[in-house]
Order: sequence, then structure tokens, then C-alpha cells
Amino acid sequence: MKDHDKTREQLIAELEELRGRVSALETSETEWRRTEEALQESEERFRLLAEAIPQPIWRSDADGNVTEFNRRWHEYTGQTAEEAKESGWTTALHPEEAAMVVKKVRAGITSGAAIEIVNRLRRASDGSYRWHLARAVPMNDRSGKIIGWFGCATDIDDQKRAEEALKKAHDELEQKVRERTAELTKANQQLRIFQQFAEASGQGFSMADLDGYLLYLNPALCRMLAEGRPEECIGQHLSVYYSEETNRKGREEIEPALKQNGHWEGELPMLSRQGKSIPTWQSAFVIRDERGNPLRFAVVITDITEHKAAQTALEHERRTLKHMLEASDHERQLIAYDIHDGLAQELAGAIMQFQLCAHARQANPKVAAKTFDTGMAMLQQSHSEARRLISGVRPPILDESGVVAAIVHLVYDPAFEQGPKIDFRNRAKFKRLAPVLENVIYRIVQEGLTNARNHSKSKEILVGLKQRGDRLRIEIRDWGTGFDPETVHENRFGLEGIRERARLLGGKCSIKSKPGKGTTIIVELPVVERESEQ
Repeated sequence: MKDHDKTREQLIAELEELRGRVSALETSETEWRRTEEALQESEERFRLLAEAIPQPIWRSDADGNVTEFNRRWHEYTGQTAEEAKESGWTTALHPEEAAMVVKKVRAGITSGAAIEIVNRLRRASDGSYRWHLARAVPMNDRSGKIIGWFGCATDIDDQKRAEEALKKAHDELEQKVRERTAELTKANQQLRIFQQFAEASGQGFSMADLDGYLLYLNPALCRMLAEGRPEECIGQHLSVYYSEETNRKGREEIEPALKQNGHWEGELPMLSRQGKSIPTWQSAFVIRDERGNPLRFAVVITDITEHKAAQTALEHERRTLKHMLEASDHERQLIAYDIHDGLAQELAGAIMQFQLCAHARQANPKVAAKTFDTGMAMLQQSHSEARRLISGVRPPILDESGVVAAIVHLVYDPAFEQGPKIDFRNRAKFKRLAPVLENVIYRIVQEGLTNARNHSKSKEILVGLKQRGDRLRIEIRDWGTGFDPETVHENRFGLEGIRERARLLGGKCSIKSKPGKGTTIIVELPVVERESEQ
């Protein structure tokens, strides 16, 4: 239908439709202008708020590059936003903390989590450094993507100084407590002073009558024993806080020492209200009256849980070091045996052949040529043996091509063609790792593979590398004879060496095996990629 053929009603309808569209467009434009004005108003309010806040605040892009500072930052540090962008905001940090702050900021940007750092900022007015608590939170768009960071620094210098003063006062108080303890045993009149110090001390204090019933204990001891208020414990017998064995020791050793010497000191485990054992160091003494007669028993109690844990860890480290040294010495012995029985013998034989060649060169050229060929063959064998020994200590391919290539070379070594079938599955994403980490991964695979080849009698062995984020999973599995991990002799350093290598690099190792069910060794290590060479 042509335009001139349209009816009047059709033309009117089309006109109304056009008017409706125009009205909708005008409404959309109006809403857009209102939104834009509201956004500008919000930005202006935010800017005014930022300028009014007494703390230094800033904005940065998604990579942590500063884009804006408020006026307080300029007043405090003397830097403008432009100067901070050019010279770097880290110039306002204390030199001792700058590297730490940068490291934490980078870690926060990587994880996308809020950042909280305590550090010192230089104050432009007098050049002094004051402690601040800096917090930065990510800003996300509607899709959740981080588009920048907003940060604020709060001056906590007075709080830090107060904490330091409090710690100093606390240390001084503990020293005074130790100095006063000797005086407290001389007279009952000084008991009030002792109680005042005991209330403020972080150590546990208690006092009991000569029959062992509690007359006093301080809040620190209540907390240690998971009790309520000190008043609720008065009247309890001391024996409720010790095991039967410890109470027997108290009757047979501690009480006689107190009666004879007036004091006793030693390690003694206590029991909390819930039955939890608490290792403590106790110094017990007798309080006497003016005539020297026993009046009360008192004790100073120190929780040594952390100390005992440190002792346990130290002993574990000592045993680990001993095992590692013994394993290292064992490896050196094996290398020495290999050199003596292989390389040294081949070289000695080659020398003898060349000596024979020198003697027979004039008298019998044919014999000389034959001995020369024999000597050369021995030298070539010596060269191969030397390369084998070097490869056993640290294969050159590990440094040249990385740990994956070294494991491939190890798995498909022609020397093991007659052994079990080995399936190597590599799902690692890294290219090169830190040298120490590459060596540990190689040694773990080498040790696990050697154990499986020599002891499992399995027809198939699986070696797998799998990377998930910043964690690497190493799996060595066989379907052979298996064993009971709980009965492995302590002088077998192979499995222990795998565990310790993993632990020393912040990883963990699990070994699952049952007689007749095969063995699976799983090691998880943090991925630390090799730094780019400058």
C-alpha cells in the first residue's frame, strides 16, 4: 500500500506511535541526566568526605598504582598526589618496613583480599616517623572484578607507645615480684604486698593452708586452670588440680622438701577444670610467722606449654638432622664404593694397558696396538662411569632443562628397560622452579622410584605431577607387595628423607601402604617459580 493510499486513521495511529517513542526517548534522556547528576553529586560528596576525614586516604587502580590522595596525606607527608605518583608513595614509609609493606600490598592485590598493615609513616612537619594502621579494601564493578583499591591510614603511634610502656612496666613488675618473693617468706605482714603484685602479674600465684586447702589464687592462675572467679576456688584442695601420680609425688617429694628446706622448685603438670594437662614450672615456698613457724604454703606457677612445644620441636629437628647427616654420609659411602669398584678400577686398568703399550711399542708393535686399544676402551668406560656418577649426584639435565625433563630422563633410563613398566603423567603448568625446589622434587621422585623398583615387585609404576594453583602434587604408586608403614625400621632413611624434604620446603607427605596392596606416596609442595635472570 502506498503512503497516499493510507487512511486518515492509519496516519493518526502512526503519528501517535511516533509521539510515544519520542516521549520514551525524552524520559530516558531525563533519567540518564538525573543518574549522571546523581553520580556527579555522589562523587562530589565522596571528595568532600575524603577531604574532611582527618586520616590520610588514597585511591589506586587494580594494580596498586596510586591515582589520588586526599589533602591530609599531603599535609602529613608533604607529598602531593603528583609527587607521590612520580617518586613513589613508598618514600613516605620507614626504610625498615618499606619492603614488608610492598610485599604485603602485592600479596593482597594477588589474592583480592582486604589489606591491613601496621607500619611507620614519615611526618613532614618534623621528619619523625609515627606508627599507623593502614587498611585497603578492593573496589569492584558490577561483575565483581576489582577495578581499584581504597585505603586509609590511622595514626596509632600513641597506642603503640602505650603498649611499649605497658610491656616495660609489666617486665619491671615481674622483676619486682621475683625480688619480693624472698622477702615474703620472712613475715606474714608482707602478705598484702605479695597479693598486690600477684593480682597484676601474668604468672600464676596461689596460697594454701598447711593441710593443702586453697586460701588464695590470682586471676592468671584461674585463667590457666579454666576456672571462673578466684573466689569460687577458695576452699578447694590442691589435689583436685593434679593427677594421682603427681599427688603421690607431692606427698613423697615436695612436702618433705618444703618442711626441710622451706622451698621446692621443679616441673609439675597440672589439670584444668576440664581435665586438660598443663605443663608448668613451679616454685613453692613456706610462709612463716614472726617466730619462724610454718603458716602457709605459697607457689609461683609458670605455664611452660610453649617452652615444652619448643623443646619437642627442637628434639625432632635434632633427630631429623641426625638422620639427614647419616643419609648423606651413606650416600657418600655409596659414591666412594662406586668410584673404588668402578671408576678407579677402570682407570688403573687403563694405566696398566698404556704402560704395557709403552714397553712393547718398539719390540712388538702389534701387542702395543692391542694394549693401546684396550686402554682406550677402558678410558671410554671410565668416562661413561664418571658421567653416571655425576648424574647420580645431580644430573646435568636438571640444571639445563628443568625438573620435568630430568624426571623423564630418570623414568625412561635405558638401564631400567628390563624392570617394571613406568607410566609418567605430567600435568604441571610451571616452566622452571627455584633450583632448591627442583632438586627436592627430583630427589623425591628418584627415591620413591628406586624404592618401588627395588622392593615392590610391581609390574607397573605410576609417577605423576599435577599442579593446582600454587601447589604441586607428586604421586608415586605401585601395585606390588606393599608394607606396614608403622613397622618401617628407623634406620631406613628413604621414606623419612622424602618426608623431611617435603616438610623443610613447607609441604606435606603421606605414605599409604598395606602388605599385598601396593604403595602410594603423595607429596604436596608449594610452587616457587625460578626468578627471571636479569
